[in-house]
Amino acid sequence: MNTSLSWIKAYVPELDVDAQEYMDAMTLSGSKVEGYEKLDADLEKIIIGQITKIEKHPDADKLVVCQVDIGAGEDVQIVTGAPNVKEGQKVPVVLDGGRVAGGHDGKKTPGGIKIKKGKLRGVVSNGMMCSIEELGSNRDMYPEAPEEGIYIFGEDAAVGESAIQALGLDDVVFEYEITSNRVDCFGVLGIAREAAATFGKEFKPPVVAETGNSENANDFIKVTVEDTVSETDTEIIAHLLDYYYQGNPLQAITKIMHRMEGSYALGIIFKDHPEELYAVRKDSPLIVGHTDGGNIIASDVPAVLRYTRSVYYIQNQEIVKLTADSMTFYNIDEEEIEKEPVTIEWDINAAEKGGYEHFMLKEIYEQPKAVR
Repeated sequence: MNTSLSWIKAYVPELDVDAQEYMDAMTLSGSKVEGYEKLDADLEKIIIGQITKIEKHPDADKLVVCQVDIGAGEDVQIVTGAPNVKEGQKVPVVLDGGRVAGGHDGKKTPGGIKIKKGKLRGVVSNGMMCSIEELGSNRDMYPEAPEEGIYIFGEDAAVGESAIQALGLDDVVFEYEITSNRVDCFGVLGIAREAAATFGKEFKPPVVAETGNSENANDFIKVTVEDTVSETDTEIIAHLLDYYYQGNPLQAITKIMHRMEGSYALGIIFKDHPEELYAVRKDSPLIVGHTDGGNIIASDVPAVLRYTRSVYYIQNQEIVKLTADSMTFYNIDEEEIEKEPVTIEWDINAAEKGGYEHFMLKEIYEQPKAVR
């Protein structure tokens, strides 16, 4: 996990340490810091300038000559090939003798690239206007930056001030190795709390203020679930039932059956039909047992043998509606179907042997099926 030092200081404002001190102390206190990167390590003499005049280069069609106000009382001349320059823009300017982190292709150069006063096709250039990539960053961090060309500051940028500070690049990014038993440190607040404890400073968590009014969001928007896919979470079935339910339980159940894939065996009770139990299956086992005291569902016969020996086998994509004294069977098209009960003649011990006389025979005969 990575955090910047400025993020930590936002919650520990009294923290005043350099990068190495922070890394050493945090590692010793248990929050191991793998390393850090100074974002401005290879950036020097870069300020905010404003383009006051643009002229065509006398000897190059793709270059222009810009006069740039850098807040020094006199404009400096900079030649550029950037396609997005316009008069009045505020831009990052690296002055003669300064350094940038790399080229406009986004690749950093170890130690940076030193910028010197020189001539471009015979015209003096006293520095360079920078793209966000030349400053060592990218459009992931600064999405407002153009895909090609120099970075453009907002109108409120102060001419002559540090472009590095204005962009927030005067910062350090730390990389942590957080172990799985410290989930409390899997975020900036957790790390900031550790830093406060490590350095004996006050931790100031963010203030969360409740906003809003008495209006109900449900009066303005309705969220529906479309093309929902779930491999393990059965709660999605309840959401689908709620979505399709219009007062008819059987109709809602058949609609979700048409949408669901995979195997399942379900027992369903609707809040406004508390005396009814619906059961449905696909590929997973499900039976219904009839007793003198009511009807029950189970996954297999042995579970109901102590209560009844009269059972109904539910086939794939069949539905049964149970009440205390009745049961009705349906297919997936909501058509009522007839089923005959099966009387179980064997006992629980026989069930465990799978119908074989001995467990050894059961294992022998089931080996091919287990291998398959």
